[in-house]
Amino acid sequence: MTTPVQPDNTDQDILADQDVLTAGPQYNAPAKKTRVKWYRCHLEREELARLNKRSDFLGFAQTLGYLGVLAGAAGAARDPLARQLDGPRRRQGSPRSDDRRRRRPAREGP
Repeated sequence: MTTPVQPDNTDQDILADQDVLTAGPQYNAPAKKTRVKWYRCHLEREELARLNKRSDFLGFAQTLGYLGVLAGAAGAARDPLARQLDGPRRRQGSPRSDDRRRRRPAREGP
Protein backbone atom coordinates (compact mmCIF):
# COMPACT_ATOMS: atom_id res chain seq x y z
CA MET A 1 0.00 0.00 0.00
CA THR A 2 1.30 3.43 -0.84
CA THR A 3 1.35 6.39 1.49
CA PRO A 4 -0.37 9.59 0.40
CA VAL A 5 1.94 12.30 -0.85
CA GLN A 6 1.79 15.56 1.09
CA PRO A 7 3.47 18.83 0.15
CA ASP A 8 6.34 20.00 2.29
CA ASN A 9 4.63 23.14 3.71
CA THR A 10 1.52 21.68 5.32
CA ASP A 11 1.74 23.22 8.74
CA GLN A 12 -1.86 23.35 10.04
CA ASP A 13 -1.08 26.03 12.63
CA ILE A 14 -0.03 28.72 10.13
CA LEU A 15 -3.37 30.58 10.30
CA ALA A 16 -4.45 31.91 13.67
CA ASP A 17 -8.01 32.80 14.63
CA GLN A 18 -7.28 36.50 14.12
CA ASP A 19 -6.30 35.81 10.50
CA VAL A 20 -9.47 33.87 9.71
CA LEU A 21 -12.14 35.74 11.66
CA THR A 22 -13.26 39.09 10.30
CA ALA A 23 -14.75 42.04 12.10
CA GLY A 24 -18.55 42.07 12.19
CA PRO A 25 -20.76 44.98 11.25
CA GLN A 26 -20.73 48.11 13.34
CA TYR A 27 -24.25 48.23 14.78
CA ASN A 28 -23.85 51.33 16.91
CA ALA A 29 -22.09 53.38 14.25
CA PRO A 30 -24.23 56.22 12.86
CA ALA A 31 -25.42 55.74 9.30
CA LYS A 32 -23.58 57.61 6.60
CA LYS A 33 -25.63 60.56 5.48
CA THR A 34 -26.15 60.83 1.77
CA ARG A 35 -27.90 63.52 -0.18
CA VAL A 36 -29.96 62.86 -3.23
CA LYS A 37 -29.19 65.03 -6.21
CA TRP A 38 -32.59 66.04 -7.53
CA TYR A 39 -33.20 67.30 -11.02
CA ARG A 40 -35.95 69.84 -11.34
CA CYS A 41 -37.80 69.90 -14.62
CA HIS A 42 -38.58 73.39 -15.77
CA LEU A 43 -42.32 73.46 -16.42
CA GLU A 44 -44.56 76.42 -16.88
CA ARG A 45 -47.30 76.86 -14.31
CA GLU A 46 -50.04 76.27 -16.91
CA GLU A 47 -48.40 73.04 -18.14
CA LEU A 48 -48.10 71.71 -14.59
CA ALA A 49 -51.75 72.57 -13.89
CA ARG A 50 -52.81 70.74 -17.07
CA LEU A 51 -50.83 67.63 -16.09
CA ASN A 52 -52.32 67.60 -12.57
CA LYS A 53 -55.93 68.05 -13.72
CA ARG A 54 -58.30 65.29 -12.59
CA SER A 55 -60.38 63.44 -15.12
CA ASP A 56 -63.40 61.36 -14.10
CA PHE A 57 -63.50 59.70 -17.52
CA LEU A 58 -59.91 58.43 -17.29
CA GLY A 59 -60.47 57.26 -13.71
CA PHE A 60 -63.59 55.39 -14.81
CA ALA A 61 -61.71 53.79 -17.72
CA GLN A 62 -58.88 52.68 -15.44
CA THR A 63 -61.37 51.26 -12.93
CA LEU A 64 -63.15 49.28 -15.66
CA GLY A 65 -59.81 47.91 -16.86
CA TYR A 66 -58.91 46.83 -13.34
CA LEU A 67 -62.28 45.18 -12.77
CA GLY A 68 -61.98 43.41 -16.14
CA VAL A 69 -58.61 41.94 -15.21
CA LEU A 70 -60.00 40.93 -11.82
CA ALA A 71 -63.02 39.21 -13.41
CA GLY A 72 -60.80 37.43 -15.94
CA ALA A 73 -58.52 36.11 -13.22
CA ALA A 74 -61.50 34.97 -11.15
CA GLY A 75 -62.99 33.19 -14.17
CA ALA A 76 -59.69 31.51 -14.97
CA ALA A 77 -59.38 30.31 -11.38
CA ARG A 78 -63.02 29.17 -11.19
CA ASP A 79 -63.02 27.03 -14.36
CA PRO A 80 -60.55 24.33 -13.21
CA LEU A 81 -62.15 24.27 -9.76
CA ALA A 82 -65.62 23.77 -11.23
CA ARG A 83 -64.36 20.97 -13.46
CA GLN A 84 -62.73 19.28 -10.48
CA LEU A 85 -65.88 19.51 -8.37
CA ASP A 86 -68.15 18.28 -11.21
CA GLY A 87 -66.12 15.11 -11.69
CA PRO A 88 -64.86 13.62 -14.92
CA ARG A 89 -66.82 14.41 -18.06
CA ARG A 90 -67.88 11.70 -20.45
CA ARG A 91 -67.06 11.97 -24.10
CA GLN A 92 -69.80 12.31 -26.66
CA GLY A 93 -70.64 9.00 -28.26
CA SER A 94 -69.48 6.81 -25.39
CA PRO A 95 -71.86 3.99 -24.43
CA ARG A 96 -72.74 5.51 -21.08
CA SER A 97 -73.58 8.91 -22.50
CA ASP A 98 -75.86 7.20 -25.07
CA ASP A 99 -77.73 5.46 -22.25
CA ARG A 100 -78.69 8.77 -20.76
CA ARG A 101 -80.23 9.89 -24.03
CA ARG A 102 -82.61 6.97 -24.30
CA ARG A 103 -86.02 7.61 -22.94
CA ARG A 104 -87.26 5.42 -20.23
CA PRO A 105 -90.62 3.83 -20.80
CA ALA A 106 -93.46 5.57 -19.02
CA ARG A 107 -94.47 3.97 -15.76
CA GLU A 108 -97.86 2.55 -15.35
CA GLY A 109 -99.75 4.09 -12.46
CA PRO A 110 -100.48 2.16 -9.23
